[in-house]
Amino acid sequence: STASGCDSIVTLHLTVNPTYNTTETQTINDTDLPYTWNGQTITTAGTYTYRGTTAEGCDSIVTLTLNVIVGIDYAEDGMFAISPNPVKRGGEVRLDVSLNEADREGLVVEVFTSNGKLVDRIEPKEQPMFVKMPDVDGLYMVRLTTGTGRVLYGKVIVK
Repeated sequence: STASGCDSIVTLHLTVNPTYNTTETQTINDTDLPYTWNGQTITTAGTYTYRGTTAEGCDSIVTLTLNVIVGIDYAEDGMFAISPNPVKRGGEVRLDVSLNEADREGLVVEVFTSNGKLVDRIEPKEQPMFVKMPDVDGLYMVRLTTGTGRVLYGKVIVK
């Protein structure tokens, strides 16, 4: 009502801008450290948070999970094919790599988590080689060290 007792109508136009809460995952080689993300200098694997403001003035939270792969040579000529890729949790993958007799003698296959933890080590005796992958989702590195000392690697996504 107005001061003189008449009816009055007030209309409120309210805009609610959402806050943003997002996550991202990055996997880098240990030689890429320190890693810069949203103005932060990161020196180890882990989970990091950035708090900012959107253009509308709302809160913005971004969470980064940084995985650091340790001790793997990333030279392109050191790669080999892995199939299927991605693979289901606990599934088996085939390593497609051409090795001579000297390379096959004393061959070691190692599977690492994306932060460098060794999860499996086998010494395959037959070709083609098959490796059972972990039953936990993630990015894994497979490293082959041949009998002649060559180091080859591949990446596997388990989901």
